[in-house]
Amino acid sequence: MNEKNKWLLFAIPLLILGCGWFIYFNNFEGKFSTEPTPWGSYGTFINSFVTLANVSLFLMFSLLVYRYNRTVNSPILTFKTKIKKKREVWIIKNIGNGPAMNLLVAYKTDANEHWIHPAVKCYSLGKDDSVTLDWIDNPDVIGVYYTDIFKNEFIALVGNDITEISSYSQFKEFTINNFVYTKNFFEPMLNLTSVRLAQIRNLTADSTSTTTTQTTSREG
Repeated sequence: MNEKNKWLLFAIPLLILGCGWFIYFNNFEGKFSTEPTPWGSYGTFINSFVTLANVSLFLMFSLLVYRYNRTVNSPILTFKTKIKKKREVWIIKNIGNGPAMNLLVAYKTDANEHWIHPAVKCYSLGKDDSVTLDWIDNPDVIGVYYTDIFKNEFIALVGNDITEISSYSQFKEFTINNFVYTKNFFEPMLNLTSVRLAQIRNLTADSTSTTTTQTTSREG
C-alpha cells in the first residue's frame, strides 16, 4: 500500500466523524455535558456519521483488495527470439501470474506501413506458457491485444527489441526509435480479419511446401 492510500484510508473516515462532531457541537450544546441525557442524544446523532465512516472504510478496503488481486493476477507478455533453421523466430511468453486471454497477434514489416493481413487468434497463455510466432517473417513491430480474467484490455508491442505494455482503455502513448505509438496505431490491427492459429500455420506450411516443390522442379 502506497503512502497516498494509507492517508486516504484514515483521513476520509476521520473527516466524516469530524464533520459530525463539528455540526453537533456547533449547533447544539456547544460544550461537554456532565449529564447522561445530552450524551444519549449525541450518540443518536453521531451514529449516522459512524455508519458512513464504516461504509467508506469498507469501500476503500474493497477497492484496495480489487487492485491487489488485479496486480497479482495480471498477465505480463514478453517477447523473445530463437534461431530455427537459420531463421529468427519470435516467441511470446506470459511471465505474469494471471492468464492472458483472447490473444490477437499482428505484425508490420515497417512501422509506417499497414498491418499484415490477417491477424491471428491465439490460445490463452497461463503463467510461463508461450506461443511461437512461426508464421511471422521479418517483422519491424509485433502487436498483441489481450485481456485478463477481469476483462481488462491490454496492448503489448515489441519493436527494435524494445517491449512496451499498456492498458488499451487508458492507453498512454510511447516512443520507440523516434516513432510515436498512439492508440490510433493499434485500432486498424483490431479491425483486421482474423484466423485461428492452426489455420495460419497450415497456410504457412502449404506456402512453404509449394515453394519447395517449385524450386525442386526448376532444379530438375
